[in-house]
Amino acid sequence: MASCINMLFGVFDFESIKDLQFSVAFYWIYMVVVSLVLMNMMLAIVLDAYDEVSKESYKKAANMKLANRVVTICGDVVSERSFTWKD
Repeated sequence: MASCINMLFGVFDFESIKDLQFSVAFYWIYMVVVSLVLMNMMLAIVLDAYDEVSKESYKKAANMKLANRVVTICGDVVSERSFTWKD
């Protein structure tokens, strides 16, 4: 397992395996697959964080719309009462 991690970080003696049968192919297949898996994990973390921030932003925007509507209605009610004609 330590050799696999060392291969991924580039701390590996490639010369020691290049003469073995199929070792170069396995090395490159491992490097490509692990790189794709790690990139997929990073992308999942970033997109999850983006989704969470997006949901919070939507909630704040909806709350602001509601607050603005309430203020508008209250303002309309107050202005109607102040301009009513007294008989």
